[in-house]
Amino acid sequence: MGLNKKSVDDINVKGQKVLVRCDFNVPLQDGKITDENRLVAALPTIKKLIADGGKIILCSHLGKPKGEPKPELSLAPVAKRLTELLGQEVKFVPSPVVVDDTVRAAVDAMKDGEVILLENTRYRAEETKNGDEFSKDLASLCDVFVNDAFGTAHRAHCSNVGVTKYVDTAVVGYLMEKEIAFLGNAVENPERPFVAILGGAKVSSKISVINNLLDKVDTLIIGGGMSYTFSKAMGGHIGVSLCEDDYLQYALDMMKKAEEKADILTGMIVCTMRNLETEKNIAMLKEAREFLGNGVVACDLAGDEKAYPTAAFADVFATAKKYGMPYTIHAGECGSREEIRTAIELGTSRIGHGIAMSGDEELKKEVAEKKIGVELCPTSNLQTKAVTDFTNYPFREFYDAGILLSINTDNRTVSDTSCTDEYMRLAEAGMFQEPMCEKIYMASLHSAFADDDTKQVLWKKWMSMFDL
Repeated sequence: MGLNKKSVDDINVKGQKVLVRCDFNVPLQDGKITDENRLVAALPTIKKLIADGGKIILCSHLGKPKGEPKPELSLAPVAKRLTELLGQEVKFVPSPVVVDDTVRAAVDAMKDGEVILLENTRYRAEETKNGDEFSKDLASLCDVFVNDAFGTAHRAHCSNVGVTKYVDTAVVGYLMEKEIAFLGNAVENPERPFVAILGGAKVSSKISVINNLLDKVDTLIIGGGMSYTFSKAMGGHIGVSLCEDDYLQYALDMMKKAEEKADILTGMIVCTMRNLETEKNIAMLKEAREFLGNGVVACDLAGDEKAYPTAAFADVFATAKKYGMPYTIHAGECGSREEIRTAIELGTSRIGHGIAMSGDEELKKEVAEKKIGVELCPTSNLQTKAVTDFTNYPFREFYDAGILLSINTDNRTVSDTSCTDEYMRLAEAGMFQEPMCEKIYMASLHSAFADDDTKQVLWKKWMSMFDL
């Protein structure tokens, strides 16, 4: 294969007992399989071993019985359906301990080409702990071990890792071989842009993976339980969600590494929410304060302006001021001009959207004179019906009023857009021309939550792009 793995094509198992780790973790409803794709995926490997004349012993986990023999998580329905798919009997050998004398006797009585299925490997508590006793029990059944359970290959369990210590021959099946080849090619010779999505509960178990992927991908998306550790590292409020506090600094280091690789600068604006109690918002700011200047750069207020008026959050922003944390406030998106005025009174340095100040010459003048940045998000503003169409979008009105504008996406994935797309839509509507670029960039730079040194770096980058 070129990936340093032996497959079932490299061996012939005639007359040998072969333990095959499959992924039969299928959904069940009233004892019936509702999605059999995993069974079908395992068939090529099983059929090859049958054709060789091996004695095939299948094993898999199903659900999370947590070391208890729960009847509703038995693999009996799997044996029945495999019998139908293979066109020959798959004998089910139930045992509450998976491997016992009854199972050993059934294996010893097997003829070449026959297939049996063991009970749910997670009936044994040792399975998920990769305990030696259960690993030895599984190994005692076979001469050869075949791992064809790609879906569980990331877990060090008895049935896919421990057993290999006690067998002389261990290979991968066709499904595993296909997935390894795909991943190998994807990582070593990827099509660009190369995006990886990494899930899982713990950052601590993915350290080497994160490090390696950052050197190869264009974008790395952290999901699952790990995301809470990264979110907290950047000052996010995660409540009682899973978090590895010992790895907060590691999360920040990885984000720094990503910045350096991509030659970009990032900062986390933590978000207080209008629908949350003041106490919860202040508690989030208290946590975020620990990372101010080390990932966290500012805070925001977002949510339904009509249901939760800006004035009710005076204590939140008094706290932000006390912590030395700058802030922006979503105001006047679908709310009133009064929300914008309140945001100004609370000392905001930026306003999210601010659409409602269209037509109010006095308010526009105040925002311009106080050099309060306004974050315009054209596509999002259309989607939220803050404006009806681009013909009455206030970009040019605000620009001509001398307001410090920045063009943003709001939420790239929800709005399915990019900053480039936003500029293009404004240009197509006849509102934006290339000579405006420098003024918009300078306004964005002025409003950025960054120190003077960082702004200087960003300005030099801008100048170098145009050989200025």
